[in-house]
Amino acid sequence: MRFFVLVIAVLIPSWAGASDFRPVQERSEFVGLTLGKSLKAFAVTLQVTSEGAIRGRALGRRVDGEWVWRDGYFCREMTAGSTEYTEDCQVVLFDGQGTLRFIAERGAGDQVDLKLSTH
Repeated sequence: MRFFVLVIAVLIPSWAGASDFRPVQERSEFVGLTLGKSLKAFAVTLQVTSEGAIRGRALGRRVDGEWVWRDGYFCREMTAGSTEYTEDCQVVLFDGQGTLRFIAERGAGDQVDLKLSTH
């Protein structure tokens, strides 16, 4: 996952400051924000379902995975092409304008901003 996050972080600068974002603390809020929408950035389009699936494409590779909400974190495992990414629990922040920020390693790692959009 580090490669995936690093590529996205390099390609997509975070224009909004951290103060513009607020934590998403509940699974129900996360599902409400993402239900029926895609998460998009340069060369990335993902869907997360309320049932816990992750599907889409990133950098030309198919992405499949699973997620759960645990102790206030978005915890996911996934594959992108033939690369497997072990579980990582991430802080999720929302800017109120349609962007979700995911911060790896329980908020201590790399971050990526993904825009919410209708399919």
